[in-house]
Amino acid sequence: MTFVIDMADPAYWQDPHAVLRAARAQGDVAWTATGDAIVLRYDEVDRLARDPRVISNALPMLEQVGVVSGPLHAWWSRMLTNRNGAFHDDLRRLVSRAFTPRSIDAQRPKIRERVRAMLLAGAERGELDVVADLADPLPIWMMCDLLGIDAGDHATFAGWSTDLGDALASVMASERRSRAEQARWSDSTSGSGRSSPSGAVSRAKTWFRGCSPRRSRRAPPSTTRSW
Repeated sequence: MTFVIDMADPAYWQDPHAVLRAARAQGDVAWTATGDAIVLRYDEVDRLARDPRVISNALPMLEQVGVVSGPLHAWWSRMLTNRNGAFHDDLRRLVSRAFTPRSIDAQRPKIRERVRAMLLAGAERGELDVVADLADPLPIWMMCDLLGIDAGDHATFAGWSTDLGDALASVMASERRSRAEQARWSDSTSGSGRSSPSGAVSRAKTWFRGCSPRRSRRAPPSTTRSW
Protein backbone atom coordinates (compact mmCIF):
# COMPACT_ATOMS: atom_id res chain seq x y z
CA MET A 1 0.00 0.00 0.00
CA THR A 2 1.35 3.41 -0.99
CA PHE A 3 1.45 5.94 1.83
CA VAL A 4 0.91 9.51 0.58
CA ILE A 5 1.90 12.56 2.63
CA ASP A 6 0.33 15.85 1.62
CA MET A 7 3.01 18.34 2.64
CA ALA A 8 0.77 21.24 1.62
CA ASP A 9 -1.69 20.29 4.36
CA PRO A 10 -1.24 22.61 7.38
CA ALA A 11 -2.31 19.75 9.67
CA TYR A 12 0.81 17.80 8.67
CA TRP A 13 3.09 20.53 9.98
CA GLN A 14 1.27 20.67 13.31
CA ASP A 15 2.50 17.17 14.10
CA PRO A 16 4.62 15.66 11.28
CA HIS A 17 6.04 12.96 13.57
CA ALA A 18 2.68 11.23 13.95
CA VAL A 19 2.27 11.12 10.18
CA LEU A 20 5.82 9.85 9.64
CA ARG A 21 5.40 7.15 12.29
CA ALA A 22 2.28 5.94 10.50
CA ALA A 23 4.15 5.97 7.20
CA ARG A 24 7.07 3.98 8.64
CA ALA A 25 4.63 1.39 9.94
CA GLN A 26 3.73 0.65 6.32
CA GLY A 27 7.17 0.70 4.71
CA ASP A 28 10.50 2.41 4.15
CA VAL A 29 9.29 4.91 1.55
CA ALA A 30 6.31 7.26 1.37
CA TRP A 31 5.27 9.60 -1.42
CA THR A 32 4.26 13.24 -1.53
CA ALA A 33 1.03 14.31 -3.19
CA THR A 34 3.15 15.56 -6.10
CA GLY A 35 4.84 12.18 -6.62
CA ASP A 36 8.19 12.68 -4.88
CA ALA A 37 9.67 9.90 -2.76
CA ILE A 38 10.26 10.36 0.98
CA VAL A 39 12.81 7.92 2.42
CA LEU A 40 11.73 7.29 6.00
CA ARG A 41 14.54 5.45 7.80
CA TYR A 42 17.94 6.69 8.91
CA ASP A 43 20.07 3.86 7.54
CA GLU A 44 18.56 4.19 4.06
CA VAL A 45 18.90 7.98 4.10
CA ASP A 46 22.54 7.70 5.20
CA ARG A 47 23.31 5.20 2.46
CA LEU A 48 21.61 7.30 -0.22
CA ALA A 49 23.39 10.45 0.95
CA ARG A 50 26.71 8.75 0.18
CA ASP A 51 25.64 7.34 -3.18
CA PRO A 52 26.99 9.47 -6.07
CA ARG A 53 24.08 8.40 -8.25
CA VAL A 54 21.67 10.37 -6.07
CA ILE A 55 21.50 14.07 -6.87
CA SER A 56 19.88 17.10 -5.26
CA ASN A 57 16.45 18.02 -6.57
CA ALA A 58 16.22 21.25 -4.54
CA LEU A 59 16.12 23.49 -7.61
CA PRO A 60 13.30 21.52 -9.28
CA MET A 61 11.40 21.75 -5.98
CA LEU A 62 11.59 25.56 -6.13
CA GLU A 63 10.58 25.55 -9.78
CA GLN A 64 7.67 23.27 -8.91
CA VAL A 65 6.08 26.10 -6.90
CA GLY A 66 6.46 28.54 -9.80
CA VAL A 67 9.83 30.21 -9.12
CA VAL A 68 11.67 29.56 -12.39
CA SER A 69 13.65 32.81 -12.70
CA GLY A 70 14.57 35.97 -10.83
CA PRO A 71 16.89 36.73 -7.89
CA LEU A 72 15.55 34.01 -5.59
CA HIS A 73 15.99 31.36 -8.28
CA ALA A 74 19.51 32.59 -9.08
CA TRP A 75 20.54 32.54 -5.41
CA TRP A 76 18.92 29.16 -4.72
CA SER A 77 20.63 27.58 -7.73
CA ARG A 78 24.09 28.42 -6.31
CA MET A 79 23.64 27.03 -2.80
CA LEU A 80 25.95 24.21 -1.78
CA THR A 81 23.17 21.76 -0.94
CA ASN A 82 21.32 22.52 -4.15
CA ARG A 83 24.13 21.86 -6.62
CA ASN A 84 25.63 18.67 -8.00
CA GLY A 85 28.88 17.65 -9.58
CA ALA A 86 32.05 19.75 -9.77
CA PHE A 87 30.48 23.00 -8.54
CA HIS A 88 29.22 21.26 -5.38
CA ASP A 89 32.57 19.53 -4.80
CA ASP A 90 34.60 22.74 -5.18
CA LEU A 91 32.35 24.78 -2.91
CA ARG A 92 32.20 22.03 -0.31
CA ARG A 93 35.98 21.94 -0.15
CA LEU A 94 36.07 25.68 0.51
CA VAL A 95 33.37 25.60 3.19
CA SER A 96 34.75 22.51 4.92
CA ARG A 97 37.83 24.42 6.03
CA ALA A 98 35.71 26.20 8.63
CA PHE A 99 34.35 22.90 9.98
CA THR A 100 37.40 20.75 10.62
CA PRO A 101 37.40 18.87 13.97
CA ARG A 102 39.97 21.35 15.31
CA SER A 103 37.84 24.33 14.25
CA ILE A 104 34.72 22.87 15.83
CA ASP A 105 36.53 22.03 19.08
CA ALA A 106 37.74 25.63 19.26
CA GLN A 107 34.11 26.80 19.19
CA ARG A 108 32.88 24.55 21.99
CA PRO A 109 33.88 26.73 24.99
CA LYS A 110 32.24 29.78 23.41
CA ILE A 111 29.04 27.85 22.66
CA ARG A 112 28.89 26.40 26.18
CA GLU A 113 29.33 29.89 27.61
CA ARG A 114 26.51 31.17 25.42
CA VAL A 115 24.16 28.34 26.41
CA ARG A 116 24.98 28.89 30.08
CA ALA A 117 24.15 32.59 29.76
CA MET A 118 20.82 31.77 28.10
CA LEU A 119 19.92 29.29 30.82
CA LEU A 120 20.90 31.73 33.58
CA ALA A 121 18.78 34.44 31.96
CA GLY A 122 15.82 32.07 32.05
CA ALA A 123 16.51 31.25 35.69
CA GLU A 124 16.54 34.95 36.57
CA ARG A 125 13.19 35.44 34.79
CA GLY A 126 11.77 32.40 36.54
CA GLU A 127 10.82 30.71 33.25
CA LEU A 128 12.44 29.38 30.08
CA ASP A 129 10.76 28.59 26.78
CA VAL A 130 13.11 25.94 25.40
CA VAL A 131 12.27 26.80 21.80
CA ALA A 132 11.90 30.60 21.90
CA ASP A 133 14.68 31.24 24.43
CA LEU A 134 17.22 28.57 23.49
CA ALA A 135 16.69 26.33 20.45
CA ASP A 136 15.65 29.16 18.11
CA PRO A 137 18.19 31.92 18.94
CA LEU A 138 21.22 29.68 19.57
CA PRO A 139 21.89 28.54 15.96
CA ILE A 140 21.31 32.10 14.70
CA TRP A 141 23.90 33.35 17.19
CA MET A 142 26.34 30.59 16.16
CA MET A 143 26.01 31.34 12.44
CA CYS A 144 26.29 35.09 12.92
CA ASP A 145 29.32 34.68 15.16
CA LEU A 146 31.00 32.47 12.58
CA LEU A 147 30.34 35.06 9.86
CA GLY A 148 31.51 37.97 12.01
CA ILE A 149 28.12 39.66 12.25
CA ASP A 150 27.53 42.08 15.12
CA ALA A 151 25.08 41.13 17.87
CA GLY A 152 22.91 44.11 17.03
CA ASP A 153 22.21 42.66 13.60
CA HIS A 154 21.33 39.12 14.73
CA ALA A 155 17.59 39.79 14.81
CA THR A 156 17.71 41.10 11.24
CA PHE A 157 19.53 37.99 10.08
CA ALA A 158 17.04 35.81 11.93
CA GLY A 159 14.23 37.48 9.98
CA TRP A 160 16.06 36.97 6.71
CA SER A 161 16.62 33.32 7.58
CA THR A 162 12.90 32.82 8.16
CA ASP A 163 11.97 34.58 4.92
CA LEU A 164 14.50 32.58 2.91
CA GLY A 165 13.16 29.40 4.47
CA ASP A 166 9.91 30.14 2.69
CA ALA A 167 11.68 29.08 -0.50
CA LEU A 168 10.93 25.55 0.74
CA ALA A 169 7.22 26.23 1.12
CA SER A 170 4.81 23.94 -0.68
CA VAL A 171 2.79 26.98 -1.77
CA MET A 172 4.73 30.04 -2.97
CA ALA A 173 2.42 33.03 -2.63
CA SER A 174 3.55 36.30 -4.24
CA GLU A 175 4.03 38.01 -0.86
CA ARG A 176 6.11 35.10 0.43
CA ARG A 177 8.26 35.13 -2.71
CA SER A 178 8.77 38.89 -2.41
CA ARG A 179 10.01 38.58 1.20
CA ALA A 180 12.39 35.77 0.26
CA GLU A 181 13.80 37.74 -2.67
CA GLN A 182 14.33 40.82 -0.50
CA ALA A 183 16.10 38.73 2.14
CA ARG A 184 18.50 36.98 -0.16
CA TRP A 185 22.02 38.32 0.22
CA SER A 186 20.73 41.67 1.50
CA ASP A 187 23.38 44.35 1.99
CA SER A 188 21.17 46.77 3.88
CA THR A 189 22.68 46.18 7.33
CA SER A 190 26.18 47.14 8.40
CA GLY A 191 27.91 46.22 11.63
CA SER A 192 30.53 47.94 13.71
CA GLY A 193 33.70 46.64 15.30
CA ARG A 194 33.77 43.22 13.66
CA SER A 195 33.30 42.38 10.01
CA SER A 196 29.98 43.84 8.91
CA PRO A 197 27.20 41.69 7.43
CA SER A 198 27.57 43.53 4.14
CA GLY A 199 31.31 42.79 4.16
CA ALA A 200 30.77 39.10 4.75
CA VAL A 201 28.10 39.00 2.09
CA SER A 202 30.24 40.95 -0.36
CA ARG A 203 33.06 38.42 -0.01
CA ALA A 204 30.61 35.62 -0.76
CA LYS A 205 29.26 37.49 -3.77
CA THR A 206 32.76 38.09 -5.08
CA TRP A 207 33.56 34.39 -4.88
CA PHE A 208 30.35 33.36 -6.61
CA ARG A 209 30.75 35.88 -9.41
CA GLY A 210 34.36 34.99 -10.05
CA CYS A 211 34.27 31.25 -9.52
CA SER A 212 34.61 28.87 -12.39
CA PRO A 213 34.47 25.34 -11.01
CA ARG A 214 36.52 22.75 -12.77
CA ARG A 215 34.78 20.51 -15.22
CA SER A 216 34.36 16.97 -14.08
CA ARG A 217 36.18 14.47 -16.25
CA ARG A 218 33.85 11.73 -15.16
CA ALA A 219 30.60 11.41 -17.03
CA PRO A 220 27.55 11.22 -14.78
CA PRO A 221 26.30 7.69 -14.24
CA SER A 222 23.39 6.69 -16.39
CA THR A 223 21.52 5.56 -13.29
CA THR A 224 21.43 9.05 -11.71
CA ARG A 225 18.18 9.43 -9.78
CA SER A 226 16.60 12.43 -8.09
CA TRP A 227 14.84 11.90 -4.76
